[in-house]
Amino acid sequence: RKRRRIAIGRYDASSAGEGQDIDIVELEDVRREYALCMARITLGTTFSELFSRNILLEPEDAIALFVKLGMYDSAITFAKTFALKLDRIFTSLVQRCLELSAIKSDQAQRDQTPEAFWENAGIQQVTGTPAERAWRLLQYYLDLEESLDSALHYRLLVAEVVLKTDYDTTLAPWLAAPLLLQCPQDLVRLCLRNGCVSEGGEFLLQHINTLCSRISAPDSTLAAKKTREFWLPYQLLDQTMGILDDAVVKFEEAVDKIRAVRKQGGSDADAARLKALFRSYRERLDGLQRLRDDLKAAVDRYMAFAARESRDISETMMNAEAVAAN
Repeated sequence: RKRRRIAIGRYDASSAGEGQDIDIVELEDVRREYALCMARITLGTTFSELFSRNILLEPEDAIALFVKLGMYDSAITFAKTFALKLDRIFTSLVQRCLELSAIKSDQAQRDQTPEAFWENAGIQQVTGTPAERAWRLLQYYLDLEESLDSALHYRLLVAEVVLKTDYDTTLAPWLAAPLLLQCPQDLVRLCLRNGCVSEGGEFLLQHINTLCSRISAPDSTLAAKKTREFWLPYQLLDQTMGILDDAVVKFEEAVDKIRAVRKQGGSDADAARLKALFRSYRERLDGLQRLRDDLKAAVDRYMAFAARESRDISETMMNAEAVAAN
């Protein structure tokens, strides 16, 4: 890399060999200083105080201001210039997506969105409501920054923000599918950690069913695998089943309590409210019980494959020993 030497203080040729202090400035330092100056100019049009000599603009502060204005392209480019992680940027964007999705009116969504937001390259050609376009921008950045060969750090971060939120939002297929393929255990743990028991159980069920499908594939196909070529997360499975069992018990108790209160009678309004509440809890209980049974059946299927392979191995070894003895 190119670099230049800058003397500190007045340069005296007679003292050049006397260990005079010098500061080495590399080309990367120049790039970063230029990026910081340009950020100050760009952001200063909105935040005029940045033009003051007394205001020191740190890289993290610049990223926060870019994000506040909806300038995500600039924020990502700036962060990469300074080799900073993009966590704050992705967290801000997914929170903006959730907030916009909670607003019913398209006009209200547009009113809540900075004008600079629509200048980001990932959504200039995208149609739909502001919320839909914001989600598309998030998907665009995730596809740009991560591939299936990477650790999918930002996808896990986005998924956790979605699962933690108070909004009634589930993980979109374009977000969940790569996680289920690349790191299913992390996805399940993420769901359980945030109290999303049904979602975690469903993802684990999909993972086990996928394993069983590959195990049962004809040997001539590329998808054919053996159980020993997979690692089934038994500890995570036990944890999920335990949480599902606890959830079923709690919902059974809740259903019984609601049923008892309904028998006590009351006003028509109370009766209608209790009826709707009972139906909601009953449906949730049925779903949890069905998920638990399906998960147990999937595990039993996997274990049957493992037992069959174990018998085949034992028979092969016995036949080999018999041949050797003869």
